[in-house]
Amino acid sequence: KERSSVTLEDICGLDPGLSYEGLNHTLAIICLSQVVMLGFENKETMYAWDVRIRYSLGEGNLCLLILSFFDRKKSKKALTKM
Repeated sequence: KERSSVTLEDICGLDPGLSYEGLNHTLAIICLSQVVMLGFENKETMYAWDVRIRYSLGEGNLCLLILSFFDRKKSKKALTKM
C-alpha cells in the first residue's frame, strides 16, 4: 500500500466513481489549487470513504439537487398541447 500525507485547503467538493489510470473506483477530492485522487479496490469502500469525508466536511445533511434550464417559449407550447 502506498501512503503519503497531503494537506488539503479550500476543498470545493468530491467526485466519486471516476475512472483514472486503470483504476475503476476512485474518489477525487477537488480543491482550488489541486485535485487529489484516491483509489479503492471496490466501490463499497470508495462510497464509505466518500460519506465519511463529506460528513467530516459538514456535508452530512446535504441532498442532491439537479437544476435544468428550459426555454419558456418551447415549454409554453408543450404545456398547451397537453
